[in-house]
Amino acid sequence: DIANLKFLLLCFQRMSGLTINFDKSEVMVLGYPPLEAQGIADRLNCRLGSFPTTYLGIPISDSRLTVADLRPSVTRMQHRVEPWKGRWLSKAARVILINSSMASLLWFLMRFYRLHETLHQEVAKYQSRFYWAGEGDKQKYHMVSWPDICKPKDQGGLGILSSRRMNIALLTRWLWRIANGEGGLLLTIIQNKYLRGQPLAFCQRTGGSQFWQTVIQLLPVLRIGTSISVGSGSSTLFWFDRWLGDSPLAARFPGLFSIAADPRISVEA
Repeated sequence: DIANLKFLLLCFQRMSGLTINFDKSEVMVLGYPPLEAQGIADRLNCRLGSFPTTYLGIPISDSRLTVADLRPSVTRMQHRVEPWKGRWLSKAARVILINSSMASLLWFLMRFYRLHETLHQEVAKYQSRFYWAGEGDKQKYHMVSWPDICKPKDQGGLGILSSRRMNIALLTRWLWRIANGEGGLLLTIIQNKYLRGQPLAFCQRTGGSQFWQTVIQLLPVLRIGTSISVGSGSSTLFWFDRWLGDSPLAARFPGLFSIAADPRISVEA
């Protein structure tokens, strides 16, 4: 009941000593016609909000977020690395500023969403323009390709962080935490909603939130850098996991894999 909800909010004010500014608050109403939704907002003295919205700096929505919904975060990074700001900085200082701006503005977002390739290209463009900033309106030639500059220093690059690689790494870390039983409340939610008592390798691949669909598609990436301790074999994929040698059996014996009746069979079976 809306009246009880408002009463609880007022009790929270009295008990905590904090004051809720209802004029600046929004309420999201799902499953109600527009008139009833507006009535609920009026009874709470709040504005009626709509999706997509932003919560703790992360865009959220009741449907799949589009490129346009995620672009504002990339645009904020653009303002940090405007070319004119780098004209009086050394190349080394520009590298530091590029990495710090991406770390502070994009890393948190990329922990939850896989950015579209269009956005990664925009990030690379802003970084490149800032690094090669010229004087006045002059543009400097890009003497080295940007992918080469983004390589680690021990491979001949400058160690500039690639948003594309960082995005994959940050999302794959969720799989690593799930596989190792880390994650607290989020792990409990994932286990009950998606895993349902099954090992990570055998969980459902379709449906679920945009976050889960993105993360579960990166399972092959996790397998590249991990090896398996077989145990009973119930949670180890016979063809795809690296449990016998340095590479999956599907890659070592493609002919046999092509005629496998069940590609996702476990070692136990």
